Amino acid sequence: MGSILAPLILTAGLVFVVAGSIERIHKFEGDDCPLKAGGTGICRKTIECINGLTILKKERHCEFDGSSPVVCCPKAEFTVQAGRLTKEKCGEVPPQRKPTLADHVVGRTSKANVGDFPFIGLLMYDSAELRCGASLISSKFLLTATHCFRFKPVAVRMGTNLVTDPDADTYTIEKTHRHSDYNRYVKQDDIGLVELREEVRMNANVEPICLHTALVDLPPSTNLTVIGWGIKNIDRQEQSDDLLCGTVHPVQRSTCQAQYEGNKIKISEKQLCAVGEKDSKGEHTDACSGDSGGPLVIRQDDKYYLIGLVSLGAGCGSGVPGVYTRVAHYLQWISERVWNE
Repeated sequence: MGSILAPLILTAGLVFVVAGSIERIHKFEGDDCPLKAGGTGICRKTIECINGLTILKKERHCEFDGSSPVVCCPKAEFTVQAGRLTKEKCGEVPPQRKPTLADHVVGRTSKANVGDFPFIGLLMYDSAELRCGASLISSKFLLTATHCFRFKPVAVRMGTNLVTDPDADTYTIEKTHRHSDYNRYVKQDDIGLVELREEVRMNANVEPICLHTALVDLPPSTNLTVIGWGIKNIDRQEQSDDLLCGTVHPVQRSTCQAQYEGNKIKISEKQLCAVGEKDSKGEHTDACSGDSGGPLVIRQDDKYYLIGLVSLGAGCGSGVPGVYTRVAHYLQWISERVWNE
């Protein structure tokens, strides 16, 4: 029986194999590739591409990696080299103990014990009323939100679950690194780095966190944990002295966008949304003022992975999803500054 061959289109040294509505190009994972709408993308496994299943149907296909489909994805601030480097650094992080947490922590009332989240840092300012969270990702760098630099942080407190702990390790900040594209009115690219003057002393209560590298949207049933020292009582606007944690779940970007239309906020692929269950008072588990820059994490196997940074919200506990900066979109930006690669 003779074989039926799909037509070949030759252009600029590339081979496009057209089979129905799918075009396959002779490019491999990590290679630059031409997007249908123009411009340059990057060949990635579907699972590592934002809206990968949708793009799989609409965009050009690269060569398979084993049995995994590889598609031409729009470029984010991500390269294969940065992703691999990030995973190598994660391999240096020791296993982290799992705190005793309920599946659904409501009302922001769950207190964390010392060492439950050894990567959490508290940014300190000249005013005790100001506070932001941050996450240790190397011996001298913490990741936070750029909007936390509106006022100048002067130090970072590590290895404690109490704001007022006199025995906590305190480190002087040498420099802050803002993302150059951040605009506080547009609310995009809300990510920044804190560089310390000296290296952090690692111990059981002070360890870095791995960075999440996949850009796939997580199922809404996924348990994520948001952590911080922010407001614990919405009515009294009372900030917490204890480190608090709560379980939240991912929300589809389209659903999240619909709830922010009135605020004229655009939710982009560089962000993710999440909200938690409702408690007896009708308040949903959520981040609040004072939690900014703090971590949104997912636990996989025996480690935590930093998936998001607290960025913005519409009130606290209202049921409107909180918006987080999606860390995986900025691996290249992070790698160039933290590991100089």
